[in-house]
Amino acid sequence: MPKAQSLKVLNREEFIYAPSRPKTPLSSVSSSAPNIPENGTSSTPAALRTTRAESTSKNSTDVEALDVTSEIQTAFPRGEAERLKYRTKEGKKVTPYQWDVYDFIMKIPRGKVTTYKIISDSIGGSARSAGGALKINPFAPYVPCHRVVASNFFIGGYCGQWAGRESSNTGGSVKPEDKDQHQIRRKIGFLKEEGVEVDGKGFLMTQKSVIWRPVLGSPPF
Repeated sequence: MPKAQSLKVLNREEFIYAPSRPKTPLSSVSSSAPNIPENGTSSTPAALRTTRAESTSKNSTDVEALDVTSEIQTAFPRGEAERLKYRTKEGKKVTPYQWDVYDFIMKIPRGKVTTYKIISDSIGGSARSAGGALKINPFAPYVPCHRVVASNFFIGGYCGQWAGRESSNTGGSVKPEDKDQHQIRRKIGFLKEEGVEVDGKGFLMTQKSVIWRPVLGSPPF
């Protein structure tokens, strides 16, 4: 009687794939998602492939960016007609000034940040109005409002939430672990993944070297 053959059970892996990028040139756009070449093969496979155990135990901004950013990228309107028709989840229009803000911050390269004041000096309005547009940005993190900080290099806010302390270089500390600081944790995570470090008080650790200013005459995105 022949020996029974033992069956080797392979551990099943879960794969997360980012959809292919659109044909529209995006050379000046820096996204939180990793770059995917034309042949669909990622240059960073670790960010694209993860086991179920890893995805549940690891709070990875890489995985979040892949999952969220690619979907929003597809939905981001570029033409004037598309933008006139666009409505947010709440059914609201996006104003021309808000589109100007979003187009402007699409130029900020990965590993750099700009300030609310630089935005307003470049496209008009005030630092407060620029911040107001970013507060309700429906395209984050693809439209990278996490790359905008206060003029004194304080981390500022993200998705309607302000970091939990006064914007001063003295005293206090940011506590992103607090329950009400979820969005600030995300902002710090995205910046760190892009090489921009934040100290315990909520200020950029490298300051002037990471500030980005626009080049006159550069395209909108």
